[in-house]
Amino acid sequence: TRRVVAGLGQSFILLEDEDKVLGTGAIKCVTLAIGMENGMLYANGTICKSDLDEQHWQSAINEAHLLHELKGRPGVLQLALAIEHEDQFSLITEYYNEGDLQKVFEKKIPFSLAAKIRLAADMAQGLLEVHQRNILHRDLKPSNILIEIEEKKARAVIGDFGSACKRDNHLIKKMRTGTLAYMAPEKIHSLPEKDE
Repeated sequence: TRRVVAGLGQSFILLEDEDKVLGTGAIKCVTLAIGMENGMLYANGTICKSDLDEQHWQSAINEAHLLHELKGRPGVLQLALAIEHEDQFSLITEYYNEGDLQKVFEKKIPFSLAAKIRLAADMAQGLLEVHQRNILHRDLKPSNILIEIEEKKARAVIGDFGSACKRDNHLIKKMRTGTLAYMAPEKIHSLPEKDE
């Protein structure tokens, strides 16, 4: 399936066929998109509004706002367009050809020591940019670090800001969020018991 969405002087062809799916998350399906003006590949994270409760819908809107705030910052996934169309909301972002760091681990892609240091520096720069803007990512893990390898050079960015919040947003900060295996110990111990 192909659809065209446009906004802010940009147009994208959304490639929504099953073989174009790059990944799926808790509330988002990520497929390829093509920029009509430049022919470049992008990632399109689509969220179906009717499938979400109000809290998850607000989380998607919040992610768009935070990515917009981080626009132009190094080490952070760059947003090209956030647009609501029909019953869906799309976050169109940069495309990273190797996917996420978890997939890179699974593929056992060999990196030189210099490349590993560069990737670590990219991630540290991204985290610094996020924290300097008083944003808490709250779900930093290998599957939320995106990797691109181009001309034998690798780079990394922090992505998936669906669980992120501003440091001063006490209401959102108290929500149970993130991936247990990657949570800070102090966060795990402060979690309330889950209602059964």
